[in-house]
Amino acid sequence: MERNIDRRRFLQRTAGLTALASLPGCASSPRVGARRAGLSAFPNPLVDAHAHVFNASDLPAARFIRRVMLSLYAETGDIAEFRRIEDPDFIDALIKLFLAVLGAEGAPTAREEIEVLSGLRPATKAFTRHDAEDPQAIEGVAEFLLQRDEGAPGALSGDPEQSLRLELLRAGGATAAELRAPGMIDTTAALSTAKNAFRSEFAIGRVLRWFALFRKYRYALVDRVAEMYADQNVSAVLIAPALVDYSRWLQESPRSPFHDQVEVLGLIASRPSGPVIHSYAPFDPLREIYYRKASTGGNPAETEAALELVETALDEHGFIGVKLYPPMGFRPTGNIDESVYPKHVIDDIGPTLGAQLDEAMEDLFVAVESRDACVLAHAANSNESGDGFGQRADPAYWLPVFRAHPRLRVCLAHFGGFDSISASAVGSTRPENSWEWTLGAYLDEHRRIRGGEAPVYGDLSYYSEVLVGDSAKRSESARYLLEFIRRFDPDCRHLLYGSDWMMLGIERNHVSYAKIIEEFLAEDCALDAQRRERIMFGNAYR
Repeated sequence: MERNIDRRRFLQRTAGLTALASLPGCASSPRVGARRAGLSAFPNPLVDAHAHVFNASDLPAARFIRRVMLSLYAETGDIAEFRRIEDPDFIDALIKLFLAVLGAEGAPTAREEIEVLSGLRPATKAFTRHDAEDPQAIEGVAEFLLQRDEGAPGALSGDPEQSLRLELLRAGGATAAELRAPGMIDTTAALSTAKNAFRSEFAIGRVLRWFALFRKYRYALVDRVAEMYADQNVSAVLIAPALVDYSRWLQESPRSPFHDQVEVLGLIASRPSGPVIHSYAPFDPLREIYYRKASTGGNPAETEAALELVETALDEHGFIGVKLYPPMGFRPTGNIDESVYPKHVIDDIGPTLGAQLDEAMEDLFVAVESRDACVLAHAANSNESGDGFGQRADPAYWLPVFRAHPRLRVCLAHFGGFDSISASAVGSTRPENSWEWTLGAYLDEHRRIRGGEAPVYGDLSYYSEVLVGDSAKRSESARYLLEFIRRFDPDCRHLLYGSDWMMLGIERNHVSYAKIIEEFLAEDCALDAQRRERIMFGNAYR
């Protein structure tokens, strides 16, 4: 069967769009090309250039929760009211709750969803619903409550599982007296408490609903993103989900092999109706190194070639680019200059690891550039797998790549914090010493040396400074962003919208994220309509 069906259908379905030629600039790519026409059929058009629709079977789930995501939320989002998230034992309790929400069935694997989309098995209703009445997830929380009902709970500072249980009881409507001495609860009371906790706007309620997303079909998550935009009166003309590969760094493999993850997103992109999506393939240079070593008889074994997976995704499954996650432990280049890596990796690969990482990254850039595809890279000092690894996402380490590959299209994600000091800082104080300023300085360099605009972008995904509601922080963010725009990007040709949903889904106001960003750009930054349109829609197709 011809595998380009998704490309053909995409061309047919997007025939009414203007300049649908790429995401940050996968320009002229046949993968996402379309005829130029009017946009009158699409009020308030938007491209979400950075989203996620993975589930728990696509991730090293336990280590993902423990070492990556919750540490971020404890620091930056309004989930920071969970101060005990910094306690490893409390994270253990949250992981136990996460597994309870997933239930005995767990999340559907990519292969199972492929069979559903291919008509080989019926869909399971529990994996499609999005509301706060998810019966299986609620039952899992009730079981967690019943397991921990072992007498007086003690103070919140005591046993972490009992602390978490009290959070659930409070969100579930328990009175002060019941919290002080809850006694034994039966199954009916546990189910009622779990249901109320799911509905609540307490932090734990949002965590529960976020956890429940990880047990859904990926196509259901795509549909949920589109519904979220429709509820904001926004036309999401394209959604670009990114797959991620953390496994070799976190030492835990996902249940769904990466080639299945790629195939299922290709099938979702080929649906004759529903939201238009085209995805980013995951690339981990460390996996590629392990594969190359295994293919020459070395140990340990690795059966999935990271680079071949990217090429197959781009050539056969309608993908538009590749997703990189440097905070796992690698730079885009210059790894040979690093000396600190996880012990298990050094033990497996040896002292030439840095050089091999550089070689794998260069091979990727050549493959992506030759296909006129694009790179989406995590570019915030966060989500690191080891101490200091977040710094490896610094745009300073991208500069040699930009200079060596001036046509390579790159989007650096999570632009706008202006709070991380760059290794190539052009000033000594904020915002001149920030990662964002390093990117801006390169835009100037490219214009001066090569002429024209560099195919390099920053996305406004998970813009927590704007989302959470701290007026002082929001005002500061607007001031710094405007300084950047005036200095480096007066026409706003290098910024674009992305959500980082489903990661964003744990925040209180995530369902209004597009409107919040639009209002921030219009009111706080006083950008005119033309520049706002470029950020929300136009730049993604340049």
